[in-house]
Amino acid sequence: MFGPLALIRSVPELRVGTSTLLERAERMRPEDGAPIVVITRDHLRDLIEERHGSTFSADPDSIESERVLVVDATFLVDERLPGILGSIDSVGKAVLSEGSLVVALVGREQLLRSLDGLDASRGLDRMEVLRHLSPSLRERLDAGRLRRLGSAWDLIPLTEELLQRDLERIVDGQILGELDEGVRVIGDPTKLHLGRGSEVEPFVTLDLRKGPVYIGEDSTVMSHSRISGPCFIGRGSVVFPGSHISSSYIGEVSRVGGEVEGSVIAGYSNKRHHGYLGHTYVGEWVNLGAGTTVSNLKNTYGTVRVRVGDTVVDTGRTFLGPLIGDHVKSAIGTLVFSGKAIGAFSHIYGTVTDDVPPFTIHARPLVGELYELTLESALETARRMMSRRGVSPSPAFERAVRAAFELTAEERRAAGVKRERFGFT
Repeated sequence: MFGPLALIRSVPELRVGTSTLLERAERMRPEDGAPIVVITRDHLRDLIEERHGSTFSADPDSIESERVLVVDATFLVDERLPGILGSIDSVGKAVLSEGSLVVALVGREQLLRSLDGLDASRGLDRMEVLRHLSPSLRERLDAGRLRRLGSAWDLIPLTEELLQRDLERIVDGQILGELDEGVRVIGDPTKLHLGRGSEVEPFVTLDLRKGPVYIGEDSTVMSHSRISGPCFIGRGSVVFPGSHISSSYIGEVSRVGGEVEGSVIAGYSNKRHHGYLGHTYVGEWVNLGAGTTVSNLKNTYGTVRVRVGDTVVDTGRTFLGPLIGDHVKSAIGTLVFSGKAIGAFSHIYGTVTDDVPPFTIHARPLVGELYELTLESALETARRMMSRRGVSPSPAFERAVRAAFELTAEERRAAGVKRERFGFT
C-alpha cells in the first residue's frame, strides 16, 4: 500500500503537509522524554536510527521505560489529540477507531512479548499487532471514525488539506533575507516568511491570496517566477527563472523549474527544467530530466484508478499524478500517466503507462522490454548524485538498499523484468 515510497524509509517518515507522520506523532511524546520507537521492517532499523539519532529508535529492545505509548502514526488525530491522550491515563487503556488501534499505553514486557516472533521483514500488519496486544488491553475507548492515511495515494489530497493549516502555524511575516524591491507581493504580507540568507530576485510574484508562502534559509527564487500559496520552499533550495510553484511542498536542497502544482518534492531532488508536475509525490534524490511531464487528469475527466497490490482501486480523485519513489531517474522528454507508481531506484524512458517496479529500467518505449537495474549500478548512481550535494551514503544506507533489492526481486519477476544488461546498440 505504501510500496512506491516506503522502500528505504518507514511509512512514518513519509510527509503530509509540512511534516512527516513521525514528526506529527512526536507531539504525543511522553513527558519523561523517552524515545519514540518506530516499529518497522528489519532492513530499515539501522537507517532510521542513523537519520534520527537518539530522538527515535527502531529497536524495541532499547525501550527502558516501564510504560510505553503505542501510536499508529497513520491516524491524523491532530484536532482531537488532547482529548485522546487525556483519556490514556493508565496501563491497559487504548483508543480504537473502527476496530483499529490508534493509541495505547502498555507495559514494556507486554509489548516486547507481543512483538516477539512477528515477521517484520515486509512490514507489520496493524491488525496482527493489535491481536498480539489484545490480552493487555483491559479498557478500550471508541474514538469514532478518525482520518487516516490508508495508502500512499492519500498523501497528495491530505497534503492539500493540511498544507495551509500547517503554514499558518509557522509563517510569521518576518523578512530575514533579501526581498528585492522589484518583487510583487499580492495579498497580506504577514502571510510571507523569508528565511536568513535567502534571496528573492527582481520580477518575482508572490501571491498570498489563497495561502501563506514560507521560504526557508539559504534559498533562492530567481527572476520571473511566481510562487502561489499555500507553498513551502525548504532550506537551500533554488527556484529557477520562469517557474510557477503553487500549493506545493518543496523540500530542502532541491532544484525546481517549470510548473509544479499541488505536489510534494521530499528533498534533495531535481526538477530543474521545463515540464509539468501536478498532484504528484516525488521522493528524495530524484532527478527528472528536461521536459519530463506527468499527467494528473484523464482525457475522460473521470476519477483516477490505481493499483494497490493485486487490486485496482478508484481513488475518487479527478486530479492525481504519479507516485515517484526515492532515487528515481527520468530521461529527457519522459511522460508519465496519471496514477502510476514509479518504484524506487528505477530509471524511466519515453511514455510510462504502467506501474514500474523498483530497480527497473523502463525501456519499453525504446526496445519493448523492462530490464533490471543492477544493484551495483543503483548504488554507484546514488553515490554520484549524493556527492554533488556533499553527502556520502553511509554503510547503513547501502545495507538497506541491498536488502531492498532482494526484497523486491519477486515483484520484478512477476512484472516480466529481464535480468540482462540494458544498453543501446
